[in-house]
Amino acid sequence: MKKFKKILVPFAALTVALSLTACSTSSSNSSSSSQEATKVKIMTSNGEVEVAKNPKNVAVFDVAVLDFIQRYNIKIENLATAKISVPYLDDVIKGKDTLGSLKDPNYEATSTVKADIIFTAGRQKEFLEELKKLGTVAYFEAQSENAFETMFKHNGEFAKIFGVEDKVAADKVKFEKKIKEVSEKAKASGKKALIIMTNEGKITAFGPKSRFGFVHNLLGFEAADANIEASTHGAEINYEYISKVNPDIIFYVDRNTVVKSKTNANAKTTLDNELVKATTAGKNGAIYELEAQYAYLAPDGLTSFERMIEIVEKAVK
Repeated sequence: MKKFKKILVPFAALTVALSLTACSTSSSNSSSSSQEATKVKIMTSNGEVEVAKNPKNVAVFDVAVLDFIQRYNIKIENLATAKISVPYLDDVIKGKDTLGSLKDPNYEATSTVKADIIFTAGRQKEFLEELKKLGTVAYFEAQSENAFETMFKHNGEFAKIFGVEDKVAADKVKFEKKIKEVSEKAKASGKKALIIMTNEGKITAFGPKSRFGFVHNLLGFEAADANIEASTHGAEINYEYISKVNPDIIFYVDRNTVVKSKTNANAKTTLDNELVKATTAGKNGAIYELEAQYAYLAPDGLTSFERMIEIVEKAVK
């Protein structure tokens, strides 16, 4: 019996050890699975990227992402943004704008965020390689053509990261319905629209293939001049040109409301001209501001785009 007891004790100890090892392995596997589950693959403008799901530390240079965060009330533990003058996003940006400007990132400040993800857009294109040294970069570039589909594609990728896919899908249905309504009214009106931007007293025009082409391609207004060459800041024009094309409606973007002006010029003073007043748009008071905070800074933002639809709709009510 004594021999039996000597064998039994080591066997019991071995059983406990094996049990603990199994628990440890199971716990390790569970932890590993949990870590894998916190990753998600998204499609950016530069291809597929694996990012953290529901990231805690986030650096944002993309205004559309800030729009998304505000629209869907996304909670982020440590959010830092670039310094941006976008009044409708003040609640998201205030006190967090420490990363430099959209076109001049502060790399040192960005590094202190220890970001799980760095959201970027077209204005940061030339800085991507430097930003990649500081964290996982997700790059989303707005598109002039297929603007609506691109916008929802991008927001759908944001939704994967923060788990609000259903909300974005529901918004797309709502937007499609509203766009159809406005487009039908615009086409039925037969009115021709001219889209312009004022900057430092100068005026540029934008056509169907431009960054503001959604007014024509999506919302149904015929272009007063369909041959305007597409360029980032538009084709430079003068008052005589506006008089010649004689638009029924003018939509204008005042760039100097979001980009500091070297002069005191603004859209109202620039467009206070007899030739502009003599156009059909001028005579009928059909001159509408597409606010630059939406049209110029946040064309890919859902709330921004929603506001622009509301502005354009005023022209057909």
